[in-house]
Amino acid sequence: MSTKLLSMLAVNQLTLVVYLDQYGYYHYEIIHGKGVLQNTEIFYNQHSAELTGMLCINSILNYYI
Repeated sequence: MSTKLLSMLAVNQLTLVVYLDQYGYYHYEIIHGKGVLQNTEIFYNQHSAELTGMLCINSILNYYI
């Protein structure tokens, strides 16, 4: 079982991680100092995962700021 890290992006205290799993699906995780906040979907391309992850970060920041 292996995954491939594709990108990481830090925004304020949140980090967006996009990776490719062993089955060829793309995932994103939004990580805060306390752990993973979001990791529920699979995507068929990297751009969709990155865009959805950034929209999720935007929603989180709009809620707390």
